Amino acid sequence: MIVPANQRWSFRKVIEPGELLEEPLIIREETSGTRRVVLSELTKYDIGLNDLNIFMELGNAEAIVRTVAAGYGIAFMSKLATACPLERGNVVDIVVDGLDLKRTIYMARKANSSPHRPRDAFWGFIHDPENADLIHLPEQKYELREPASALIVRRGAGSVRCQSGGDLTEALSQAPHGLDLLQKFPVVGTLVEDQY
Repeated sequence: MIVPANQRWSFRKVIEPGELLEEPLIIREETSGTRRVVLSELTKYDIGLNDLNIFMELGNAEAIVRTVAAGYGIAFMSKLATACPLERGNVVDIVVDGLDLKRTIYMARKANSSPHRPRDAFWGFIHDPENADLIHLPEQKYELREPASALIVRRGAGSVRCQSGGDLTEALSQAPHGLDLLQKFPVVGTLVEDQY
């Protein structure tokens, strides 16, 4: 969690979950994975969305960090999104005791697909060893697997086609098969666990 550099908690390393109720909170949009992780963890302490003092909802990580830095509230943001503002001292990172704020990010693409310059450039960037110093890599790594054809999530009588190269976290959470299906595909690289 980040707070403004001049906020009253800025000199503390850890706060209790119940203390979150006292401060204006800037949250991500309803479909955000960050929001889902935070709300899921807060339920362990019987804290729901309606209990929080929501000041603003924004769909852009940079906008949230800037709003926090300007002193309008506190926010849960990934370490990747806050690295530069933390280094500059615009915001301060504080741990909320007992919250395990981590999520797994999956990346997949069709093995035999037509060339697509933006997708191929991104895929190349992620896999280029020369870029390792540009990407903060936490200790926990996850395998990247490449389906030979489009990944389809089936639910009952219907099915959902997953966007190639997209985040499959939500689709896999709705799939009846879970990770067992994904693990049948060949490993093509590794990603890391994003931490908050």
